[in-house]
Amino acid sequence: MDGDLDQPHSLVLQPLAGLLYWSEVGSHPRLMKASMDGSQRHVLLAQGLGWPTALALDLPTWRIFWLDEKLGSVGSAHLDGTSVKVLHLSWVRSPFAAVVCEEQLYWSERKAWSVQQVDKASGKNRTVLLKRHGQPHGLQVMHPALRPMVPNPCAARGCSHLCLLSAGRAGQCRCPTGLTLATNETTCLPLHDSAFALLVSPAAVTQVLSSGAGPGGCCPPAVRVGSPS
Repeated sequence: MDGDLDQPHSLVLQPLAGLLYWSEVGSHPRLMKASMDGSQRHVLLAQGLGWPTALALDLPTWRIFWLDEKLGSVGSAHLDGTSVKVLHLSWVRSPFAAVVCEEQLYWSERKAWSVQQVDKASGKNRTVLLKRHGQPHGLQVMHPALRPMVPNPCAARGCSHLCLLSAGRAGQCRCPTGLTLATNETTCLPLHDSAFALLVSPAAVTQVLSSGAGPGGCCPPAVRVGSPS
């Protein structure tokens, strides 16, 4: 996911579904959605956004909220990007992080050094909960109902190095830099023990494993990819 990112700013996770959401505040502001293993990436929302600098999930209502620094607004939508609602609120000026708990939306203001709350549906009943120079920007709601105990799909996956959640709560084995995934899809091997090719495009370099990678496999010719000078 290191290609085609346009100033990513805020990121929230939905681990029980294996999904992640993030905002981008570059030349084309948008909200993005992908599996937590980096696959199935697509645009969730790309209209009516300025600088969506703070995201929050409200899973009981199946909605995502964002605070927009440029437009001075609070927006929300279903997790599929439909049913968009926007509230223009003059006190939204430099939001950094946000969380939703029951009927309240909480967020931190970066320049005002404050933590505030409003009614998530109407934007009314604004309250400044904390105002202090040096106030930390990050926010989290801690409640057992928001963190249910469920089986970890990576526990029995048998990955040699990394296991990432994917959509549908399945575990996908991945490898750190310098290693590549063998054809058994669980073991990471040094590059010199594996056969692979590189495909290059203007936005990314993609590694493709040979079907014969591994001991005794058939290695394709080495491929070297360079960027234009």
